[in-house]
Formats: sequence, structure tokens, C-alpha cells
Amino acid sequence: ILHLQAYTMKVKKAAIIYHKSDLDGVVSAAIATMYENSKDRDVVYIPYSYEDDVKKVTSKVRDLDVVYVLDVSFGADSKTIFKKWLDEGKSLMWIDHHKGIIEDSKTWGFTVPGLRRVGTGACALASDLLMGKVPAIVRCLSDYDVWNKESGLGWDTVVAVQYALRSKIRLNVLIALSYLYDHFKENMKDNEVDLIFYDLAKEGRAIINYMAGKNEQDVSRYSFEAYVDEVKVVAMNTAEFSSKVFDSLTPDWLDGRKIKALMPFCIMPGGKVRFSLYECVEDSVDCCEVSKRFGGGGHAGAAGFVIDVSSDQFKDFLESKKLLSK
Repeated sequence: ILHLQAYTMKVKKAAIIYHKSDLDGVVSAAIATMYENSKDRDVVYIPYSYEDDVKKVTSKVRDLDVVYVLDVSFGADSKTIFKKWLDEGKSLMWIDHHKGIIEDSKTWGFTVPGLRRVGTGACALASDLLMGKVPAIVRCLSDYDVWNKESGLGWDTVVAVQYALRSKIRLNVLIALSYLYDHFKENMKDNEVDLIFYDLAKEGRAIINYMAGKNEQDVSRYSFEAYVDEVKVVAMNTAEFSSKVFDSLTPDWLDGRKIKALMPFCIMPGGKVRFSLYECVEDSVDCCEVSKRFGGGGHAGAAGFVIDVSSDQFKDFLESKKLLSK
């Protein structure tokens, strides 16, 4: 019994806070788990998204010494929270790739350990930093998340694999961990990788074909033109947060109506409304800068923000189709 108690005291638990809404965050958490398991540490998962209560996150890590923050931050509270954890002596690792918060962090006056880089998915950053390698499947997921259409894997394959893995992993870290384990083995041959990609892409294309028909029908019925400050958008109330939802809207149609961005939004539990912004064509609008006006952030081409469902902002949006930051 004494031996068991001594062992329990030695084991440190690592808190893994990760973006729960997409595979980039989930796979980042799986990779951090592999690393921590190799150090004989247990992990505590804290799935998080921007509409969640930050205080619930901070309360869960109060007694933990090791904290990962993966593919996510805490918006305006990020500086205060990270500084507090560092002052408390926590071993903190922040891995992220979102333009807005990375730029903001340069003004904080202190540096958070980890790795941040715009243009590379968090899962690839975590894999490189923690595991010393980035398997092809992780690179594929990273390319999708940052919309890297120049991917050497081929954009069509990248998208198809993303959808196939969504159906398999379903945003579950433990399933992702099980699925990815073999990809980090040193002896995985190129032909095995090619076969995996071939099978996944085949599955993914079937899913995409089904989703395309459903999305086209939804967009024709439920989408509407609106403004976010001065930016004209196509908006739709949907739980599908992806620009692909609007693929049935052709570039000519969007250009003819001077649409600059696509905006899915959804009323979430807890009285919040989540908005995403996606540029229609490259450099049509800086989605990150627009989102920052509402307390959000992200990338130039894809970003998001959260507002209260009971706010005058949201009421006015529903009535006038105009969402104003001031």
C-alpha cells in the first residue's frame, strides 16, 4: 500500500485543453497524449470552444502542474490566464496557429512556452514539437485546417480524407489516439500510407457527394444576404461550420451580388451564438480583423466570434439582417 501511495504521488497529471469543434484540436490532443504517456503521466481532457465558460476551464486545472492549450485560446482573457499559470509555476505549453491571438500575444511582455505559427495546423505543430515528426495523415489534416490548396497531397484528397476521418474519429480524442498510433511507427512503409490514403479518400468522396446535395438544399431554403458591419455576407443558421456548406453558390453568383464572405451561425447551449466567417475568394476580406471587432479572431481567410443570444446585437441582426460591432 505504501509503495502504491508513493507511486501515486510521483505521477503528475497533465491537463490537455483542446479545441473540441474540429479534428485539428482533437488530433492535437491525441498527439499530446502520446507524448505525456511516454513520460508516464496521466492526462485530464478539457474540451473547450469559444462559447464555453472560461472559469470552468481554469477551475479544472487549479491543482494540476502541467497544462497544454491546443488549437485554442481564451480570447481577451488569454493574457491574464496564461500569466497567472506561469506565475504559479505551471509547466505550460500553448500550441496555436490563429493569426489574431498570435499577433496580440506579441504585445503581452512575456512569452508562453510552446509553438505558434500562422499557416500550419495545430496538429502538425504539436506533432513536430512533441514527437519530432509529422506523419502524412497529420500533415493532411493540417493542410485542410489552414485551407492549404497547394498541398502536395492534392487538395481533392485532403478534403476527402478530412471527411472520412470525421466519420471515423467523430471528435473523440481516444479514437483519434488509437487511429494515429500506427502512423508514428518508424517502420510504416510508403505503400501502406498510399493504401490508407486511397481507402480514406474513396470513403470521403462518397460522404462529400451526399453532403453536397443536402447542403445545396439547405442553402436554397434557409440562407440569406446580410451585412457584418460593412461586409456583405451570405448567412445561414446551421450547425455545419464549413465554407463547403455554401459550395452550391457559384463564384459568379457571389461576385454579382458583391458577397465578400460566407457566414454560418448557430445558437449554442448556454445562451451564446457562434458565428464563423469565410472569405469567398482570396483577399476578398480579412475575416480575422472583422471577427476581432466582436471579440473573436482566427485567420485572414477563416475566423469566428461569439455573442450573447439575448443581446441587442443579435436581435437587430435577426430583424435588419445587419450585425454591427458598435
